[in-house]
Amino acid sequence: MLLSNLIKTRLRASRLCLLICCISMIALSIIGAIVTPLSTDYELFDNLYESTPAIALLLQGALAIISQLSVSGITTAMSVGTIFLYYSMFTMYGTQSAYLYFTLPRSRRDIFHASLLTFTIESAILNFVGLVSLVIYGVSVGIASTNNMPDVDYPTPDVPTPEYFDATYVIFLLLSILLAIIGITLLSVITPATCCIYGCSTAKKHKLVGTIVASFAVNAIQSTILGVALFFPMLIYAIFASQSDSEAVIAYIIPFILFLVGIATTVLAVVMYFMTRNRLEKKFDIE
Repeated sequence: MLLSNLIKTRLRASRLCLLICCISMIALSIIGAIVTPLSTDYELFDNLYESTPAIALLLQGALAIISQLSVSGITTAMSVGTIFLYYSMFTMYGTQSAYLYFTLPRSRRDIFHASLLTFTIESAILNFVGLVSLVIYGVSVGIASTNNMPDVDYPTPDVPTPEYFDATYVIFLLLSILLAIIGITLLSVITPATCCIYGCSTAKKHKLVGTIVASFAVNAIQSTILGVALFFPMLIYAIFASQSDSEAVIAYIIPFILFLVGIATTVLAVVMYFMTRNRLEKKFDIE
């Protein structure tokens, strides 16, 4: 019960900033969805161009700028929200709040799990709203691109289905995508905790600086490990595919890469989880 209360407390502490970011993204996507089609609707500006072309040009340019600013604002709001989530994770280990959390009648492992679950929930909300906002804007871009296009019925091309595109290929592709999503998600959740715990336990006084340095080091190590883990299997498969005349062997390279990414990121996330938990339980001091 206390663990769930801790999670609820963390969510309440971050809900204001998260709510502001989510509302901003939705509002900007709606603005973009309204403005983008208008900026390319030349029929709307025909009369204005005939009477006052300068005003029409300025108005259309302003709408186009607002459209671009709306999508830039969505990505900026997502970035600000992500930075806040990272800082919220840091407050559990590197600020005065850490004294409160670590004096609760719960084990350090429970506090560690609470921070991971809180970060997962907050990230899921932020990314979902951001994705919905980008989809709304993307639909408006699609509508804008079809403005003033002639109504022509183009014949549907008869594209034959490749021989390799069978149930086995589809299942392997879907499983590879699912595994890659799971692995990348796990890695994105454990990485902030690893940076905070290693950074705060290493830098006794300047814990924020230590966390920032740890984040660069952790990301560099992750990139190196994943690069080495993925390079050689991909190279071997690419050589094998280049010497094969089968379309199936060449087509399977995309699911194969996704499968490797899923396996590598999942294994790395599990290893980082145990290393970070061990660091927290044995070498993390509250000063």
